[in-house]
Amino acid sequence: MKIDYKKLKIIKFSKVDQNDLYEFYCRAFHLRHKIIFKNRNWLYGVRFFGYEPLLMLLNNKIIGHAGMISNKILKDDKKYKCTWFVDFKILPEYRGKGLGTKLSTEWMKVSPHHLAITNNESPKVFKKLGWSEKTDFKRAANILNPLKWIPIIKNLDSKILEEINFYKYIKKFNVKKIKPLKLKENLSSFKKIFFLNEKTFNRNISICRDEEWFNWRIINSPFIDNYYFFAKENSFILVHLLNVNKIKRINILYSSCTDLKSEIDLSQQLVNWGIENNMDLIWLNHDDLKQKKKIRQIFKNTKKISFLYNSNEKILKKNEISKIQNIQAIDTDSDIIYST
Repeated sequence: MKIDYKKLKIIKFSKVDQNDLYEFYCRAFHLRHKIIFKNRNWLYGVRFFGYEPLLMLLNNKIIGHAGMISNKILKDDKKYKCTWFVDFKILPEYRGKGLGTKLSTEWMKVSPHHLAITNNESPKVFKKLGWSEKTDFKRAANILNPLKWIPIIKNLDSKILEEINFYKYIKKFNVKKIKPLKLKENLSSFKKIFFLNEKTFNRNISICRDEEWFNWRIINSPFIDNYYFFAKENSFILVHLLNVNKIKRINILYSSCTDLKSEIDLSQQLVNWGIENNMDLIWLNHDDLKQKKKIRQIFKNTKKISFLYNSNEKILKKNEISKIQNIQAIDTDSDIIYST
């Protein structure tokens, strides 16, 4: 297909007919189109700076999408605008014509600092645009019911699979039993320990999780009804409970523990609770599992994913951004992609 580049336009996603946007999402993100469209302004953090996903149009038809989640970087008590690069798509029939590079270049002009968590295929594309990569980021999991992943057996009735799950008898840790607290019913106490820990842990550069961020990402989350947390004194693990394609998941959104022992205890208690309540999988993203051998032993199924970053070099430099610490699932759309 020959492209008439004079008829290309790149505009904000609020500037098109929203019915056309929905139709594009149906095709481009067919497994997640409903949840993205319904929650698009929340998901992309439009309220922060007015940054919006960009659309590429050809003859007024949407053919490409560059999503972005607005956020801030905190460095030495100063806050700097940034965006997470997410939900990038060029429709198949328009690929291989340089349109992805053109759309990405425009996306990078929106914010001075750019971040992304990607799979193993994407880094090559980002690096062509000047981005850098860190490879110490891990996606980790603990499979609580392995029967759900065995062909033929996994198609049995869920109640039968729960009854014959042998992990119920051999995999529990010998730790004190605790129950998760529903976040919505314990918001005040959670908020108190959340901000106490954010102030206590002195990091030179990190994702900014201030009051504005907390209101957006947690209080106003469309998924808050399914948020729970396990707590021990001033340590906690915040989780999202969900059921996707008959897999009952515990997604760890954010862990904040005052010491490694508390993190180990809470992680083991979480595994026990998951087994006792017939959950199938515990999942997390984290950038410092390499330093925590005992946590890696709890979440043994790991996969390398990439943290990519870039800067226009006018404010924060790329080498400064590379030192961001404590990136977790709550900071990107990593959890939301499973919330179909």
